[in-house]
Amino acid sequence: MREFFPKGVPITADPNYLAMVAAEINDRPRKIFDWKKPSEIFAELVEADASTD
Repeated sequence: MREFFPKGVPITADPNYLAMVAAEINDRPRKIFDWKKPSEIFAELVEADASTD
C-alpha cells in the first residue's frame, strides 16, 4: 500500500485512481497462493461456490 500511498501523504478520493490501485494489487502473484494472483483465487472461489448451489 505504501507504494501507492506514501506515509504522510493524504489518500486521494479519486475513484479511478483507487480502482487502478486495487486492480494492480490484485493482479500481482502471491507466494502464499502458490504464485497465483488474488483475482484468480477469488474467481476460483466464486466458481466453486456457484457449482455447489
